[in-house]
Amino acid sequence: MYVLTGAGIYSELFLNVVMNRRVNQLYEFGRFRLDVTEHTLLRDGRPVPLRPKVFDILLVLIENRGHLVDKEQLMSSVWTEQFVEEGNINKNISMLRQVLGESDSGHKFIETIPKRG
Repeated sequence: MYVLTGAGIYSELFLNVVMNRRVNQLYEFGRFRLDVTEHTLLRDGRPVPLRPKVFDILLVLIENRGHLVDKEQLMSSVWTEQFVEEGNINKNISMLRQVLGESDSGHKFIETIPKRG
């Protein structure tokens, strides 16, 4: 299972809807801003390159912040109508953690719950 966590993330994470020609969904957490419409992640205003599936995983975790997201839910949300091996999910989560700057001693946004997914 994966859950989006982090010190103060619940107060920092919010949805900002901007109206002009189209609706932009922006999620901000820590130093990051996720723009759903533009399919981009920014850190301190600078673009962070993400593979499409890594972006999709981050979006699922953000949309379900504060709740456990099991591997089956990730598979059905990110890999619709495709078979994916568990190792593929783990690899993408690892890449996401790297992008977010997570380490054993650093700030954690994603927590793995052992034996639950």
